[in-house]
This record gives sequence, C-alpha cells and structure tokens, in this order.
Amino acid sequence: MTPTEQQKAILECRENLVVIAAPGSGKTFVLSEKIKNDIKELLDYQGIIAISYTNKASLELKNRSLANGISPKSSFFGTIDKFCIQDIIIPFGSLMQEKKTFDNLIIRSMNNSERSQLGQVEKREKIEYNHMDIILSLLEANIILIECIGILANYIFDNSKACRSYLKSRYKYLYVDEYQDTGIDQHYLFIKLKNMGIIMAAVGDVNQSIFEFSGKKSYYLKRIRQDKTFRSFILSQNHRSHQSIVNYSNRLIDSKCTITDIPEKDRRVFYFISLGDEKHIASFIDEKIASIMNAYNIDKFNKIAILFRNSKNAQYISQELNTPHKIVSPTKLDMQISIWASIFASILRFIFNPTNRFIDIVETYSSFDSLRNTQKRSLQKSNIVLNGIVDHGEICNKDLFIETSINIATILMPEAHNINDINLLKEVVFDSKQLDSYRSEDSNEINLMTLHKSKGLEFDAVIHADLYEWGLPSKKVENNNFKEPLYPNWEQDLNLHYVGITRAKKVCILIRSEKRHKSNGELTNAQDSEFIQLHNVHNLRFNPVNAIPFPTQRYMNEVKEKEFPRS
Repeated sequence: MTPTEQQKAILECRENLVVIAAPGSGKTFVLSEKIKNDIKELLDYQGIIAISYTNKASLELKNRSLANGISPKSSFFGTIDKFCIQDIIIPFGSLMQEKKTFDNLIIRSMNNSERSQLGQVEKREKIEYNHMDIILSLLEANIILIECIGILANYIFDNSKACRSYLKSRYKYLYVDEYQDTGIDQHYLFIKLKNMGIIMAAVGDVNQSIFEFSGKKSYYLKRIRQDKTFRSFILSQNHRSHQSIVNYSNRLIDSKCTITDIPEKDRRVFYFISLGDEKHIASFIDEKIASIMNAYNIDKFNKIAILFRNSKNAQYISQELNTPHKIVSPTKLDMQISIWASIFASILRFIFNPTNRFIDIVETYSSFDSLRNTQKRSLQKSNIVLNGIVDHGEICNKDLFIETSINIATILMPEAHNINDINLLKEVVFDSKQLDSYRSEDSNEINLMTLHKSKGLEFDAVIHADLYEWGLPSKKVENNNFKEPLYPNWEQDLNLHYVGITRAKKVCILIRSEKRHKSNGELTNAQDSEFIQLHNVHNLRFNPVNAIPFPTQRYMNEVKEKEFPRS
C-alpha cells in the first residue's frame, strides 16, 4: 500500500502526535508502519507499547507491525488493562506489598458491598487516591477489582520509583488506538508515560465514541488535541466504504459537510420496512440475501453482518433466521481480563486457526530467547501436542489440552497463576457453544452482533436493524409531555448508528418492521427512528419508494392462513 500525503506526514513525524482518523482511513496501516520504523531503531532490551481497545485489534496490529520477520524486541502489544496488570501491578504491586508474587490472583468486578464503599470509581472526574486502603488490602489478599485497575496502576506508578525507572528504560514509544474510548485513569497514565520522555502517538475519532456509559469519553481525545506538546493530524479519507456510504454517514454527523455527487442508481444505502413484526426481518434476509450477494459480488456469508441495538434482539432474529448464521458474542473466558485467561483464549484461537502461530502466543507474554532451555523444550513439546489435538474441528483429548494450556501459562506467566481462569477454561472446552466462538469463521455463516460489538470490524454488506422510534436513539418522556421528549444519550446513540453504517464496504441496508414488541411484550405499531430523516439523509439513499412497507412471502402466507384457516 502506498501512503497518501496525509499518511506520509504522520509517518515522518518524530514528535508526540495525535491523529483524528475517520473510519476506513488507514489508521492501522499508519500505526503498523510507524511501529515497524521505530522498532528497527531500538536495542533488544527496548520496546514500544502498543495499546488497542480489544485483544482482536491488538493481534491484528501486532501481526501487521511484525510482518516479514521483524523482531518485537521487548515490546508490549495488548489492551490497557493487560498492560497495567502485567507491567505495573503484578511486578511492582508485589514489591510495595513486600510479597514475592501473587498466588492465585483473582481479577473480578466489585460486589455490592465494595460498590457502596468505593462508589462509581470508573466515572470519577479526576484522579483521587481515596479509599486506597481498601484497594490495597484487596491486593494484599490477591484480589484486583476490574473497576480499580486504572487507579491502582496510577497509584503504584506514582509511589514506586522502581516502576517508573523500569518503564522509562524499557519503553521508548507509546501508541494508543481508539483514544476516544479512553477513561480518566488511562489518560493520566498515558500522559505520565509521555512526560517521562516516551514518545506518544494517539489515534481516535470523536464520532466513534460509544462507550461513555462505562466512563470512556472523547473528552480526553479532544484534550490532547488542544495540548501544544502534541502535533495534530487528520486522516479524513475513507478508503473502505463505497462513496455513497461515506456521503450518508458524514451527513448524519454534519448537516453542512461536503458530499460527492452520486447518481441515485449508484447509491448503496437502502431503507426497508417489512410488514409484520420483527420476525419478518428474518424473512426479508432469507428471501433477499441471494440477490444482495449477487448484486454486490459477495461470495461468502461471513462477509455479511446483521447489527442490532442489543443482544436480545439478535437472539430473537437468530431463532427465526433460516440462512446459516452465528451470533458473535464473547465467552466468559473472553470477558476475563486476567493474564492466564488471555493466554488460554489465545491458545484456543491458535488450535482452530491454521494461520495463527504458536510463537506469537509466547512472544506476547515473554521472550522465547530469554527462557531457560528446559522451558523452551517444554514449549516446543506443547506446540507439537496442540498441532495434533484438533481432529475434524473437535478437540480430541480435552483433558490433555487443558493440561497443556496450563503448562504453557505456567512457563510464560507463573506469577499470574489463577485457579478461576483454569475453571473457566474447563467450562469453555466442555461447552460446544462457547467453544464455537474460537473456531475460524465459517464461510457459510452470517454474523449477528450488537452495534457495540461491530466496532473495529468491516463487512461487504451490513444490515442495520432496530431502527425504531424509542429504540435508537433512546428516548423518554417526563410528566406525559410527549411533545417535548428527552434524548438522554443522543450523541452516543448517533455515534453508534454512525459506527454501524461505516462497517459496510459495498452496501448498507437499514431496516425495521412495521410492528414491534414493547419491553412488556405488547405488540404495537412501529415508527421510524429519528435518525432516518436526520439532516435530510433520505435524499442520499437509493429509491425512497423502498421505504414503503412491503410484504415478505412469509408474511403473505401467514395472512392467507388467517383468511383461509386449514380444516
């Protein structure tokens, strides 16, 4: 790929920088190219920190950055929570606690009692070390609260000279992707690392901020963009999506944006309303999917995604959909942010995906060259076991797989030993449904997922469901004043809609049903989401007549059965 002028300017910058990157603008390409260039300059004991929002995004960035045999040296690739636990809390928290190591470290969410004592720590407006006695006493008992990882890492950083010296000597560059989803603790930790002399690059897009409910705000991205110690860049060109999809998504966000003229016959955004209730959306997909794939040269089902407001609606459509599909959702192992859980999940992905490499798992947590010869031989034997443990898509010896996985984790991160993670591994291995999520994507399955889950992904075709009034955006009424409804999360909901549309490369289909079920189960007439007419975006869709409710064959059959009941 040849860099654009915008991308070249970023690649050539040797200072702290912040990049505002539109969907499909090549940010991963730019990040990986910068990382390649920076790693080449480093000594073997030095490295870069590359922070991604998800493990999947981190693995993609790592693979692209280290392509063609580039050595990671002493670099870290992973999520911010993993970095805090692996590089700060475990090694230096143990020193502060005068412990050699943490045995059976438990990483969990707060219980009700802890929540009442600590409050909404993840939604604080500033760094405060209140209640550290509670957090440190839990750490002494080998417990880390997920909500307190960031504040604990900051506290250890501020109070451990050894921690600061280690990070400064080891890491020379810091890369943070999806900065609009950074919380207060993460932001302040990043700035502290930058202020030590580690060169920092932050990339994000305020229009893709969709996790404010968990304390992640675009405010911090805006803040560093105003910081004069950062050079600011923009990647504005979407290279991924058809131009009509780019036009539509940009107009949603900005009513005055400049758009490229696209003849109506060439537009790739559609809006459909199906007669009947939500199940007839499944009928629409069953009846129309072949013609959609043919029209836009889509050869596999896994290049199509159906996106929903919530997982409940995805489950409902899944029950009615006959076309091969799968619901994309994390397992309990994925939802754990502890180190052994991450290792086990990586091993599961490795055995089911022939393109993954065992050495990548090893190098994520340790340097193979730094291991003892006995450890190297043990890992090599484990690799041989794993390569022969899957037969016709199934783990043929589950007990041996579990034993081998524990052995690998013990060699790579012995101090992170976690009995809870071992139990979760066993649960996943013996549960075919959970195990399915680690298998390579089947070319014969459409992806069903929430809009939040689709973040960072791309598909040839996106079918964006749940575009109902009262659903997206969320809306409420006070004192029965229906003329002036309130939209408590308008910006976040609009960003969520924007994220869904910009996942589409070739075509985006917006859809709702004529009727919908209320939360109490009552069937009612449905109305358009406010976003359907926002900023006159309907003028940028193909053939508005498609918004006239249409019957699927299934709907017509049901009507006939009602009119002419079978004897």
